[in-house]
Amino acid sequence: SLAIGDAAQQYKAASLLARIQGVLFAATVTPGFEEGFKGASDLLVDRANGETYRSFWRVARARDPQWILITSFNEWHEGSEIEPSVEFGTFYLELTAEEAAAWKAGEPVDDRDGDGVPDAKDYCPDYPGKQETNGC
Repeated sequence: SLAIGDAAQQYKAASLLARIQGVLFAATVTPGFEEGFKGASDLLVDRANGETYRSFWRVARARDPQWILITSFNEWHEGSEIEPSVEFGTFYLELTAEEAAAWKAGEPVDDRDGDGVPDAKDYCPDYPGKQETNGC
């Protein structure tokens, strides 16, 4: 997703700058969203059955942030809620617990740029590319 690729590039630059400046770096993650209320800008980032959320977590974790912020817990009007719902049940809370535990445990990230190509096979592991071009 373009949004995930953008985040990967932004987090790479921001985390480096934070370390140079000696300040904390915080990354944000989102399950996806749809600004579906009247007059919205028609922005959409598909949840992709949790893969969008997982990808944002992978990209965030890859930059070793001191904080990870969730955008957002219950923004129902933007379609970015992760609290229990009729639509998703407790899936996003469970996924949050799983991803947060992996981050806290310092588990390695095998796809730093979130492009679906494992770092071991990715010719460009810090740049989100395409699977058909081995990550570039």
